[in-house]
Amino acid sequence: MQKVFDELDAKYSGKLKTSHIYLEDKPELARKYNIRFVPTLIFTDDSGKEFAQEIGYRPAEEVIKIFARAGIEI
Repeated sequence: MQKVFDELDAKYSGKLKTSHIYLEDKPELARKYNIRFVPTLIFTDDSGKEFAQEIGYRPAEEVIKIFARAGIEI
């Protein structure tokens, strides 16, 4: 997913922020979000409220569509 994150960061700088977390380093986040598979993508709005969670690889175009389905324009 890092390549997709890099592409999104470059294309949508200032509008979208991506980050990756290694659950070995942050097991409390795995518990908080009930993560059982890697990769798990968690989508949040500007306030940090989760609006979607997807399991597995997603290309950049699909990530943008997930925001659009939630009514968030990027």
